[in-house]
Amino acid sequence: MGVSAVPQNGDVCNKFGLYKSVCCAAEIVINAGSAFSDCPKHPKLTTIWKPTVDEKIARLTGKKPEPDPAPAPETHIENRRLFDLAFGRRRLEDWEQNHLHTCKVCQGVLYVFVHQPLGAVSEDTKKRGDAA
Repeated sequence: MGVSAVPQNGDVCNKFGLYKSVCCAAEIVINAGSAFSDCPKHPKLTTIWKPTVDEKIARLTGKKPEPDPAPAPETHIENRRLFDLAFGRRRLEDWEQNHLHTCKVCQGVLYVFVHQPLGAVSEDTKKRGDAA
């Protein structure tokens, strides 16, 4: 490795393993003797790589770490319901209103629908009518 105690992009890896970037937790597997790369999400910036904790636990206990259970997928408001809300055709249910107050994804979709020019919507509706 270079002068620093923690490996950075460009430093040579001393030990094969799974490493995680400090900036965004991107993971790489690297062989001993290979140079650490830039973070795949933040190229051309200094990247600090740390060995994963799971690898240390596996060495100490002799057991393979259990994978984390997959998180439950987040339920979002359907786009068509947000579209109808934006044009005053629908009221949201209580859970949808509560969700909309905290979900940046659904807020962003609603924002796009609310700021659509009305001419674009009527033209799109006519095109769908012609296609049927």
